[in-house]
Amino acid sequence: MTTAAQMRLERIERLINELTYEITRGVMEREIEPDLEYTRVMPLQGHPSQHDAALLTLYLRPYDRRYAVGLPPRKPRLRVIEGQES
Repeated sequence: MTTAAQMRLERIERLINELTYEITRGVMEREIEPDLEYTRVMPLQGHPSQHDAALLTLYLRPYDRRYAVGLPPRKPRLRVIEGQES
C-alpha cells in the first residue's frame, strides 16, 4: 500500500470515528433526533467488480440496549485497492 493510500485510509477511519462521536453527542444532548438516514450513490469508474456505482447508507434508529448485549464492537472494514488491475 502506498503512503498516499495509507493516509487516505487513516483519514477515512478518523472521520468515521468523529462522525460517530458527533452523532452520539447530538443524540445524548437532545440536539438531534435518534432517527437519521443518509444515503449516497458513488461512482465506481473502472472498478474491477464490474459494477458502476456503490451505495453508502447510514441508519440511526432507536434500539433497546438489551438486544445489543454480546455484539462485538464494529470497526470500519476498509480496504485500499490502489494499484489493482481489472
